[in-house]
Amino acid sequence: MLKLENIKKSYGPLSVLDIPSWEVKQGESVALLGANATGKTTLLEITAGLIQPTQGVVHFEGKSVTSPRTEIRIVLQNPVMFSTSVAGNIAYGLHGNGITGRERAERIREALRIVGLENLSRKNALVLSEGQKQRVAIARTLALKPRLLLLDEPSASVDKSSMQHIGEILRRLNEKEGLTIIVATHDLDFARRIAKRTDTMRNGRPVPYISGNMYTGAAFDNNGETQVGIGADVSLVIGGIYRGAVDIIIPPEHVVLSKSPIESSMRNRFKGRVVRLAEEDGRVSVAVDIGVPISAALTHSALADLGITIGNDIYVSFKAHGVIVFPHEEGGTK
Repeated sequence: MLKLENIKKSYGPLSVLDIPSWEVKQGESVALLGANATGKTTLLEITAGLIQPTQGVVHFEGKSVTSPRTEIRIVLQNPVMFSTSVAGNIAYGLHGNGITGRERAERIREALRIVGLENLSRKNALVLSEGQKQRVAIARTLALKPRLLLLDEPSASVDKSSMQHIGEILRRLNEKEGLTIIVATHDLDFARRIAKRTDTMRNGRPVPYISGNMYTGAAFDNNGETQVGIGADVSLVIGGIYRGAVDIIIPPEHVVLSKSPIESSMRNRFKGRVVRLAEEDGRVSVAVDIGVPISAALTHSALADLGITIGNDIYVSFKAHGVIVFPHEEGGTK
């Protein structure tokens, strides 16, 4: 449904986005995770056609997006409320779209039902709580029947109860209505609550979110292969040619544990000690100290087969090309 290709966005010398490729399929719910000033809002605004990239193309259902599209709607972090009723605020979004009379009234009723504000339809929107205002903004957008809904930090300025309510609304819209949703947020718990897929902004681009095993180090050549030092006595072999400062991620699912050394093509092999076992998303996270902490994600049956517990010695292995590398713009090169 949505594809961003070779997107770059700069403001003078400041590079905000650098996205070789990013796709969202129809019916997906995607949380875009990141702190302030990581490019989340800029990405949403470019996707919505509100601003143009410095370079690259946004494709929506096979057509390039160069201006706002009726099928793509965005709910901003601090939505504007007009000094009129809740229903009037929702109706405002329908002006100029050729929607009048019975259809307008029906769309307003349906939008109010979805966000659970039927009993507040006649109340002035300016006196609502921040959470209620956010729900009005979502309802105003839903009344326009978008095919892609973008939301910028919908939980940022609301209380916990409102955040849970908004999360339920978004999850229901995706699961029951099949609406494609992209939500920018800094809150990992909220992201996990609403989305089936979580990407995180890193060096100006969205990449799959991976819990744990994120390190910063210096890449160097060692007899023709690239290594990264991430601890006083720990160096990893990585694929590709990099030099200088880099961030690396080792997906826990790619980390292999064994009770004895194993012979394989995996270039990274360490002996360590189990320091933590924890339940995480239906699997077991096994943290091992190899000089730096590293985690592996195991099924309960795989853990039982290993027969390990905290304090046991264990061998850790993973492939060089399984390490995800992000060069620092100021120092790393590829």
